[in-house]
Amino acid sequence: MNENGIVEDLQKQINELEEKVDKLNEVVRLLSKSKMPDPRYQYTHWLLYKGIDNELKRKLGYVFNILEKRFRGELVEIPKKSHFVDDDLKQVLHVNQKPTFEEVCLILKSLLGQMCPSDIDTSILLMSLLREGLHTELSTYLLVDASKNSNYSFHNFSQFI
Repeated sequence: MNENGIVEDLQKQINELEEKVDKLNEVVRLLSKSKMPDPRYQYTHWLLYKGIDNELKRKLGYVFNILEKRFRGELVEIPKKSHFVDDDLKQVLHVNQKPTFEEVCLILKSLLGQMCPSDIDTSILLMSLLREGLHTELSTYLLVDASKNSNYSFHNFSQFI
């Protein structure tokens, strides 16, 4: 077989694999939307439902760890050589005061973009963390902070609650 034939065969195999991966991703999205979430793993279901990849999941974990430190009153310093999150987000995130619900909404919108477009999405994320037993004190505090806002109500939470 000549070199062009080998390249064409490899390209065909790559295209077939890309199609299979796309089909698999679509099946996973459909399954995550159609099944009832296990109450023990609501954060995991939220990640699947929103299509959050491993890199973005790690960034979310980093953000919530910093927010947790701030909530507990621990000193938070901006890392000098971290490319984990962009500089603008570092400036907003690394403040030595308790986080507010509004601030967390802005941070999540900056990090997640259209995956977290509203305060309801932030609330669903916080409820899923709370129900999965992750960052429970922080999540409770932020949800209580949200309820103090007169423009906010706990309606329309969808299947995550």
